[in-house]
Amino acid sequence: NLFYTVMGILQWTLVEGAFIHLYKSGRLPYVDAMANPSVMLQTLVLSILLPSFRDVHFYFAHRFIHLRPLYKYVHSLHHRNTDIEPFSGLAMHPIEHLYYYTCYHPNLVLPLVGIVISPFLVFWMGAHLVISPACSHSGFEDHFSASTEHYLHHRFCDVNFAAGINFDAYFGTHKTTLPLPDNASESRELPPPPADPKSTLRLLPEHPEYVIGIALMVLWALKSYQTVPPLWVAMVISVGPTLWAVILALATAPKSLSLKKSFLAPFDKDSFGSLALHLGVGFVMGVLPATHLLYVFLQDFN
Repeated sequence: NLFYTVMGILQWTLVEGAFIHLYKSGRLPYVDAMANPSVMLQTLVLSILLPSFRDVHFYFAHRFIHLRPLYKYVHSLHHRNTDIEPFSGLAMHPIEHLYYYTCYHPNLVLPLVGIVISPFLVFWMGAHLVISPACSHSGFEDHFSASTEHYLHHRFCDVNFAAGINFDAYFGTHKTTLPLPDNASESRELPPPPADPKSTLRLLPEHPEYVIGIALMVLWALKSYQTVPPLWVAMVISVGPTLWAVILALATAPKSLSLKKSFLAPFDKDSFGSLALHLGVGFVMGVLPATHLLYVFLQDFN
């Protein structure tokens, strides 16, 4: 968990570095947060609103990576923590870090519509992204940020996808208690928790074929970023991991598993409207912002 947490912090450092480069090069306009009372008020209001945007982003991006292909090859690493503790919060696959951090997107989009904001908001968002998972993954600890719901999410995997704004209550995936077994004794003892294997650094990756594919994408990008159109490179790095997971999942799915379940499980029984909403918004909010940031950043090197 510590290893993957450090990997996540390093990746966020790269994101901050990209934003600093964009600010310095003039590609992304900015204003000093203390420039005048109006900007100070704007920064204060956005500092309050951005965490709510993060709640929306987290829910849809999180549901998106629970699709069977991405869960199998990416998000399952995080879910090896069935008995969560603070350092399990940021213990994610690097591709999950890539999508988890994309709630920085308002900092890229707002200047495009004429709302120039302070770089402080990038760093404020980053602090929240890096620190808050430790709180929400502290299980039943007695503090104001403890999250019983997220503990249950790690126990059952298909409930409580939200953090903050309770989207689960609306979409029918909210759970607040552990179920009692049919043969529970009068003392109403809870069933024992499942195994908590966590991840290990002593063995080869669980899915080497996925890791090799991602490594080849990164190597190609490093070799080609100065000669290939920036959008292509950005798409390979951001969208490529999702497509590769889908291809592998469909190619290796058991014959007894339907095509729909191979791709959509555990949401294969959801309505078309729910699927369209979660897939569409999850992709737009979780994946495409990485394309946008990489595209803008790489334009200076092409």
